[in-house]
Amino acid sequence: MDLIYFSPVPWNSIAQRPHFFIKEAIKQGFDNIIWVNPTPSRFPELYDLRRVLSPFEASSFDIPPQVKVISPRLIPIEPFNSGYKLLNKSKLDIIVAEIKSEIKHESRHIVVGKPCLLAEKVLAEIDFTSTALDMMDDFPCFFSGLSRVSVGKTLERMIQQVDLCIYSSTSLGEKYSLTNLNSMLVLNACDEHFLQKAQSRKRNPRTEKLIFGYVGTVATWFDWDVVLKLSSQYPESEIHIVGPNYSSTPSALPTNVTLFPAIEHSKVSEVIATFDYGLIPFKQNELTESVDPVKYYEYLAHQIPVISTPFGQMKYRIENNNVHDFSVFSVNYQIEPESTVTWHNRFRPFFNLLKQ
Repeated sequence: MDLIYFSPVPWNSIAQRPHFFIKEAIKQGFDNIIWVNPTPSRFPELYDLRRVLSPFEASSFDIPPQVKVISPRLIPIEPFNSGYKLLNKSKLDIIVAEIKSEIKHESRHIVVGKPCLLAEKVLAEIDFTSTALDMMDDFPCFFSGLSRVSVGKTLERMIQQVDLCIYSSTSLGEKYSLTNLNSMLVLNACDEHFLQKAQSRKRNPRTEKLIFGYVGTVATWFDWDVVLKLSSQYPESEIHIVGPNYSSTPSALPTNVTLFPAIEHSKVSEVIATFDYGLIPFKQNELTESVDPVKYYEYLAHQIPVISTPFGQMKYRIENNNVHDFSVFSVNYQIEPESTVTWHNRFRPFFNLLKQ
């Protein structure tokens, strides 16, 4: 079977839902997968130069032999929809022709992980056995101005065009009225290999100091205030922040807060095994309202308690006493953690439906 997947993140980035989706697709029998790296949905900014000159992101994992990665190079003016199509016409045609040339089977499927004009063109010009949209985030919230309007309209059109929408959090389904027969809630999960590695790994001997740890991207949604409050509440502890940093860091961090660079996904389990508590310090805003963080499941795999702010899917876990709330956290308070769920169990119902 063929699968064309429009990813919201590049292959060479921290392993996220799209990477694990592809791993499960291979298990489900897709032997020819075309991964399309994301194209810009906004105009270039000066900040983009920093990403080019200082690529902090860590790679996910090696590209499987069943996967071909395509990286479109287009003039980044997608918010000007008509102008974008006109100026990029020849390039768009070449990309579609390349995708067509890679198709090998009668059974061909497309999953759009990032709504964009290129994906719309492919949907219009290639006949597919099934079409689906995977909403891992509230995409328009990543943008502002004309870019936000453009992405929002593209998303709304795509919801109507595809056979099935899957969404990664309760709030996404409610916001876009996806709670019907043509949609499916598919929360995030933990990689099966990661879980096995976590279960087989011996916990490092505890030191006298508690270690609170975070592994992931530090960006505008990272809530430094709750981290600094925690460091003050437990001054004898250590707080480890591990991952690429794209935000403004407080000028004078407390001595018990240490920043570490991005690591390969293969090293994440080793690092989490050193933590006593896993942190998810995200701000509560429109963007995080739709988030179900993968790191939550990775912390669960190591059987360490989680401290979170009440955003997105995490607010339900705080209400159910599965997770500590930063605002009232105490090492003396007991929670009732959930069991870890793997990507295989999450995605299996979707793939079963896809192959009917």
